[in-house]
Amino acid sequence: MDVGPTGEGMVAGSVVAMTATLVERRGGAAAVERWLAESGGGLTLVEVADISRWSTIDQAMAMFESAARVIEEPDLGRAVGAEMLRQYRGTEVHALLRSLESPENLIANVSQTASKFATTHSVRAAELSDGRAVVVSTGNDDRSHPMWCGFIAGLLSQSSRLFAMDEASVTETTCQCRGDDECTFEVSWDPSSGPSTEAERRIAELEDQVATITARFEALQATATELVAADDVAQVMHEIIKRAGYAVRATQYVLAVRLTPHGAPSIEHRGYGRDGPSPDLIDALLADHAEPHDDREGSLLMVDVATRRRWFGRMAAIFPRGSTFLPEERRLLNAYAANAANALEATVARDEAKRRHQTARALLELSSALAEVGTPDEVAQRLAEAVLDLVDSTHAGVLLWDEAAGGLSYRGYAGYTPDAVEALSRVTVTRSDTPLLPVMLRDRKPIFIRSETADPYLQTLLATTGVDLVVVVPIGTHDRFMGVVVTPLEDDRDEDDDLLERLGGLTSQGATALENARLVETLHHQGLHDPLSALPNRRLFRTRMNDALARGRRSGNPPAVIFIDLDDFKVLNDSFGHEAGDKVITEVAERLRSAVRAADTVARLGGDEFAVILENLNDPPVDAAMVAQKLVRQVREPITVSGVEVGISASAGAVVARATDDHDSLLRRADAHMYKAKSGGRDRAVAEAAG
Repeated sequence: MDVGPTGEGMVAGSVVAMTATLVERRGGAAAVERWLAESGGGLTLVEVADISRWSTIDQAMAMFESAARVIEEPDLGRAVGAEMLRQYRGTEVHALLRSLESPENLIANVSQTASKFATTHSVRAAELSDGRAVVVSTGNDDRSHPMWCGFIAGLLSQSSRLFAMDEASVTETTCQCRGDDECTFEVSWDPSSGPSTEAERRIAELEDQVATITARFEALQATATELVAADDVAQVMHEIIKRAGYAVRATQYVLAVRLTPHGAPSIEHRGYGRDGPSPDLIDALLADHAEPHDDREGSLLMVDVATRRRWFGRMAAIFPRGSTFLPEERRLLNAYAANAANALEATVARDEAKRRHQTARALLELSSALAEVGTPDEVAQRLAEAVLDLVDSTHAGVLLWDEAAGGLSYRGYAGYTPDAVEALSRVTVTRSDTPLLPVMLRDRKPIFIRSETADPYLQTLLATTGVDLVVVVPIGTHDRFMGVVVTPLEDDRDEDDDLLERLGGLTSQGATALENARLVETLHHQGLHDPLSALPNRRLFRTRMNDALARGRRSGNPPAVIFIDLDDFKVLNDSFGHEAGDKVITEVAERLRSAVRAADTVARLGGDEFAVILENLNDPPVDAAMVAQKLVRQVREPITVSGVEVGISASAGAVVARATDDHDSLLRRADAHMYKAKSGGRDRAVAEAAG
């Protein structure tokens, strides 16, 4: 498994931070400022105090040399090394090292303990006996630095002090800085030194344990306080990684979790460059928590981030190969991972409560908005706009089902470009276009569609809107399909129950609003149309006539009106009955409608009277006369009534609007010319002479 950059040749931030502490202790704030200025690293005091920040060996040694000059301490490396362990009394690091139980065991594990401070050298115990050890250090690039040799000597001098013994004596007998192959340190200490009695030794150990427990409690309390104050998941993860770095020393850290079972991973890391951890490492952290993983010969420490209720992912601390972790560090990292899991669970619950509140508010606002709309198209538009607020999407569309056309067409748009709206407005999705539609009609369940779908029709639709993943949620009741809501998703994180619950609330309200809108639309249509012929009635005819007159005045091209009355309709009605009469009216209405343009208006004014409005004529008097003759011919075709073929006819009068005409005057003149046609023998059209 590739874990990304290895951090070879790095010195822990705690070493540089301790150097800053010694400079300040010996020379005050002015000395620190001078040290930072002369070190050439361009670091600020905040940066050098950050113990989680690692430096290269060259950067660290430059800071050592500068500090030695500023405070006039030639053996600065040894002073820093000794102080490194002294400062940890009562801390997690002290507890880690004391868990090895004796100076001999500590030095036996020197390769692990030294790696907490630097990955620049390989350190090993060459000889061990009671009160004596020989330690060998080799620079990874076959070179060392006098300051670093002093640092290691300072560390080794405190190996016995950790166990309440006198300071150890350390002598460097060979050194790479002097041309030797390796640096050799002879270490000796008196196991009988320190407290004179077993009771005193035990008291000293207990004091250390109390101090460690207190520090550990304070650290965990500080972590809990930071996490409670965090505003979101990203901040929680940042704090967890930062705090874990204080307790478990490594060059790199990664926290990878999924906040929802199907959501995209959330990643937080430290110690990596711009590219971050490798995909292999992220996959390992998010793999099934029962699956074993490669610990890279002990240099990768990986722990689960989980509560009793759920597993989120894993946290990892990473060293370059060859450096390993102490057993106690796994327990510490587990403790911080447990903190992370509890904090994430609380944050997810808080975010969920916030989302539910926002959802409830958005749906309430939608309910109020839908109460103000009157048509299905207006409902579709409000639904599309509400999706953007409800699921934080970039755009959304609503398609309504047209039973007559047998397809879905876009009726609501939000967030689309004008070009996309223009393209989508021409789209009607039918059963023959995609197998998805019959599935949606049958199952009425949400469907997620990706750009790599094998369905070419859907591929084209997704390309039109420029998205890779959409969710399609049906609108309807248990027995009626009304349409769908379509909105894009950024990634898999939205493929969860929360998203579908929010969209389900929206479509449920949408279904109710559409039913109401269609009821209102039906009542409105019935109020403006003749129930028998389905043609516009006298009321709608008046409205359209007034609109046509207004347009004609603006354009200078007046409309024309044709008044049509069936000949001897009463005789037919009396002879064959009202059902036959209704059939004749219905058939005549269809003939008249089919004989004119779609933009023209054919209305039934009542009984056997019809009227037609013609607009945008090239030569209004001539064109009106020709259309009137055509309509008379259309009506003249026989109709079969009760098995008997019946001949019918109509008389028509055609007039062109004058500048002074209104609806009533224009219709009266058309009616008058219709009567001229009847007086002239019926079954004919009479047009007003051009004036």
